[in-house]
Amino acid sequence: MSNPSKQRGTAWETGLVKYLRELGLDAERLRQTGKNDEGDIALRVDSRYILEAKATARINLAGWIAEAELEADNYGKHRGIETPGFVVAYKRRNHSTGQSYIITTLDEWLRQIA
Repeated sequence: MSNPSKQRGTAWETGLVKYLRELGLDAERLRQTGKNDEGDIALRVDSRYILEAKATARINLAGWIAEAELEADNYGKHRGIETPGFVVAYKRRNHSTGQSYIITTLDEWLRQIA
């Protein structure tokens, strides 16, 4: 893999899954499927969640949320289940995985906790 950005992203996704599993959570890295991508990580707790992992210097909240929402929808459609919740897991530079940021919309957050 010669693309440094791709390497950073892959390392972040792998580290995030490892961290979630160390906490005893059911986390799985998902395959990239192009335009029908289903997100980076599937997390199953009381219900399912799709995590879109980002480890970039430039912040694009609107784009990331749109991507996560579309990919969660793809995940649900491909499996014939209700669309899972979605969040963006943004790597906080020079901090541990547990100090990263989780980003979603207010409506999505309320749907997840209701």
